[in-house]
Amino acid sequence: DWTTHGESGIRFYSGSAVYRKRFDFFGNVAEPVFLDLGNVKHLARVRLNGSDLGVVWCAPWGVSVPKDLLKPAGNKLEVIITNVWANRLIGDEQEPADCEWLPGYMGGSYFKRFPDWFVKSQQRPSKGRYTFSTWNYFDKNSKPVTSGLLGPIRLLGENWTQPAAPVAPPAVRRASTASADAFEADVPPLARLLPVSSVEETGSTEANGGAGNAAPIRNGTTRNASGGAETLDDGKTFRGYGQGNSVTFRLDLTKMPQGHEVDPKFRPQSG
Repeated sequence: DWTTHGESGIRFYSGSAVYRKRFDFFGNVAEPVFLDLGNVKHLARVRLNGSDLGVVWCAPWGVSVPKDLLKPAGNKLEVIITNVWANRLIGDEQEPADCEWLPGYMGGSYFKRFPDWFVKSQQRPSKGRYTFSTWNYFDKNSKPVTSGLLGPIRLLGENWTQPAAPVAPPAVRRASTASADAFEADVPPLARLLPVSSVEETGSTEANGGAGNAAPIRNGTTRNASGGAETLDDGKTFRGYGQGNSVTFRLDLTKMPQGHEVDPKFRPQSG
């Protein structure tokens, strides 16, 4: 991690750095393998034995190595890592200020005016600064963003010949719609639901009616606040969503590491 380095020029560095490694390969060079880079912050271009294997910008952090590209000995691996600009901006905040700033309405700060030294094409007073931006979200106490080739780097065999195990088709149980009471009886009770660690909603839901949060979706009942089957705008029966809305429930599986013992009443039935 570059940000743990003792030298400030590396700790606050933003840009590209090259990692090089020579190694021998004891596997079968005639078979394709996968070069796993482990964890990368934030972009990686991979070259192996003079061949450009492309740019990796998200997980899984790795590239496929064509067969016959590797050699039994003397392989040359080169990985070029590029991180984000934030670290150099934070590094510049360790230096004396040479611009005037005003607080931004969405956080951070912005130029009060272009400084005279900039307008007049003069040398900037704060000589230790490398960057220039009209908006700033950082100060000298901001934490640099983890950067570099964190690894571990591994060569993994790619074997696609293993036959797929047979998978039984899923059995689906549909809730009864014969009556409101039958539908209510098919709703799993709250005690049988996995605990939720967080709920995230996107989009504006204020004008769509219903409850002020997503609680009615997981309250274990289809009934309204009075116990009836009618859908009422009582703040407890439903949560209104429309176009552009979404809701994400993140389940806390750590509280149920062995899973749930499903009540026979709610187990999937075939036929």
